Amino acid sequence: MQRKIRAMSAGRLSVPLVLRMPGGGGQQLAATHSQNLEVLYAHIPGLKVVAPATPAAVAGLLRSAIRDDDPVVFIENLGLYNTKGEVPAEVAPSALGKASVLRVGSDCTVVSYSRGTVIALSVAERMATRA
Repeated sequence: MQRKIRAMSAGRLSVPLVLRMPGGGGQQLAATHSQNLEVLYAHIPGLKVVAPATPAAVAGLLRSAIRDDDPVVFIENLGLYNTKGEVPAEVAPSALGKASVLRVGSDCTVVSYSRGTVIALSVAERMATRA
């Protein structure tokens, strides 16, 4: 979408658009309301997809999405809507397309996004107490 418009306009046109929507399955909802469609969106050339895991990540990524000249799909997992957490008074924009390392370790690497990140961090904390 975005790449085609930029190519057709010799780079003169952009698509500064943010689509903010809920997502995520596993919330005891019917099949038509429990889908993870972000993988479909991620395969559209030129479309950026973000799915934050923490309130601070929401603030930084939303700020970046709004400032971006390209279309961004901003997906909030329904299972995280009641999440509480620290958000700095001065929220710096987060880099779109760059991963964040939330916990450093040496035994394995877990890559996740959105609610899966929260679950992975919880499991890592439990495993650390068993070691």
